[in-house]
Amino acid sequence: LSVPSSGLLMVRVIGKDVPLGPQTFSLVLSGSDLVQSNSSACSSITCPKNCSGHGTCLSNAVCHCDMEYGGSDCSRKYRTLEEGENHLAVTANGMSFYTFNLTHGNSFRIICTGLGPSSSSDPDYYLSYESLPSLGEYLDAVMDYGDAANFVRNQEQGGVWVLGLYARCCADVEVLVVLEVREEPFASPQLSPCTFPCDCQRYTQSEGQLEDGSGLYGYDYANCRWIISPAAVGPLRVSFPAFALASGDFVQLNECLDGLCDSSVALATLTGSVSSSSSFLAASGTLEVVFSSNSAGLADGFLLKWISLGAFDVCEPQCNCGIFNGTHGVLTDGGGGTASAVGLYPNNAFCHWVLFAPQASWLQVSFKRFATEFSHDLLQAKECDDIACRSSRAIGAFSGSIENLVLLSTTGIMNLVFTSDASGQDRGFEAVWTSSLLAESGYLPSPSLPGRCGSGYRCQECSSPCHCQVFSSWEGVVTDGSGNHALYENLASCRWLLAPLNAANISLRFNFFETEPGYDFVSFFSCSNSSCLDRTALKNFSGSWTGHEWTVNAGVLEIVFDTDTTVRFPGFELAYRAVANPRTSSAFPCPLRFRNCSLTLSWQDLVPAIRSGRAETGGLGHLIIPGVYETWLCWLDHPCSETKPDGSTDPFCFIYSEQEMRFEPWNLNSAIGMF
Repeated sequence: LSVPSSGLLMVRVIGKDVPLGPQTFSLVLSGSDLVQSNSSACSSITCPKNCSGHGTCLSNAVCHCDMEYGGSDCSRKYRTLEEGENHLAVTANGMSFYTFNLTHGNSFRIICTGLGPSSSSDPDYYLSYESLPSLGEYLDAVMDYGDAANFVRNQEQGGVWVLGLYARCCADVEVLVVLEVREEPFASPQLSPCTFPCDCQRYTQSEGQLEDGSGLYGYDYANCRWIISPAAVGPLRVSFPAFALASGDFVQLNECLDGLCDSSVALATLTGSVSSSSSFLAASGTLEVVFSSNSAGLADGFLLKWISLGAFDVCEPQCNCGIFNGTHGVLTDGGGGTASAVGLYPNNAFCHWVLFAPQASWLQVSFKRFATEFSHDLLQAKECDDIACRSSRAIGAFSGSIENLVLLSTTGIMNLVFTSDASGQDRGFEAVWTSSLLAESGYLPSPSLPGRCGSGYRCQECSSPCHCQVFSSWEGVVTDGSGNHALYENLASCRWLLAPLNAANISLRFNFFETEPGYDFVSFFSCSNSSCLDRTALKNFSGSWTGHEWTVNAGVLEIVFDTDTTVRFPGFELAYRAVANPRTSSAFPCPLRFRNCSLTLSWQDLVPAIRSGRAETGGLGHLIIPGVYETWLCWLDHPCSETKPDGSTDPFCFIYSEQEMRFEPWNLNSAIGMF
């Protein structure tokens, strides 16, 4: 069929299931496809099949399909993801969608495992709600982490959920997807990465067992992970009643230093066979188990059993383990070593102490000596909220030779565990622990609440008894450490950092000051941040000063105390008080979506709401910044309050600026827990 040289020729190309990415195609025009029409007919082309009743025809004659339908005419319904196993496939560089309906308030778990067929397959997974996911828009995704993924969503919104499967590179992909739906939340969400059928998860029972998942593990490239974290406080013992792995396949045991196992130390790497009589002890009470396999061979796999022991069940007798209740005391590894003499702690030791100073605002452990086999014999310390340490935060794990080691708990409770391996020993440690109660009784200078060392600051460069540290509280006292006007040490080298959060300036005053004139100095430096690597010299003091007070226009100060080899004086006691800059304070961060929330009422206007229980107010407690932020208020009827899934109201909360005399937006009560 010949085409006239003049006139209008309209060619329409409609993509149908075109894979993502640049495509090469040819356009073949046959005579049977040509329809001669006038120009007005060409401009009124309609959507194919009128979108099959499952979409909207747009002005450019392209169908915008309903969420569960696709194709150029919206005639193809996306496959439904069924509960249980689903075997899915997608072509290279393509994305396919799978939908399922969820009843409001139910929970679901999706476990995805790539099945190949080639080692170059690399599926990515995208999850969305009431919309189709894309590479740029999705609710949750697992991308570029091998071929496995899992999603856990508890008590979610009802409606249509969509799983997108993208064959990122470089071949067609087959995937096994397991969907599980139930009314109650998943108590032990799966851990990623995890390949089917490991059933990776977190266990909180005091005793139990887990296995690789399939008897004879007949799958290549397994990548599985479990965390055992019993609620009971005490060490965790694990054993393997059955263990047989092929060459190149491993089980790695890691002792976790925190509940999420973001920080851990290697306990053992196992392969081949392990005796059923062998056991492994995780002193922290939390263990990570990682199983990996290659494609070289198969074996019977493993069965692991664990039991949580009592806090002091396996303690070395010479350690004198136990709970120590008081204001101060002495702590040693029990080996009898000194700074110069050898007295080695035993191999395979396990020692456990809980230091508890009732109603103390802080508890501090200062080590006279510390020397253990580096990276093998560890002292682990945690700050606890109760004696059982059910709620805690890791202070750190320490090994090797450390000078002037000081540990701090701001709750007055500290949990300490010392473990050694089967070989290698050293002189161990000896420490003295004190608390705020001892300081308040007059035996020590009363310090402000100390803070931990900031990242990069030189806390280790400190001579005894200065107790160099970072002070993050808004007011406090710094001393040379000698106490009760006693004489400080010769050749002292001490430094402290004053770094209250977002301080605008710091006022300083010597309660007393006596150093050897012209030889022993206290020096002050301003810093731009808590690392204090770019400090600027301000003032030097030597001799006698009393009642001298001044203010430094800086938010971070470093104080350095240096003495020479002769003549000692009573030293100094320095009081400080910081003032915050309310316009830059991030002590109470407000999410971006709430920045425009405002409250212009006065306290008097809010009295009826407070009396009726629709609003509540109180003090900020340990979050208080004196003279700046002292009080909070949450209001159920504020426009920024939101409705929770259970239908109750989540009140919006404000803090009150004492300097600006106004309410400033903070956050929903569910995020800060004030109401």
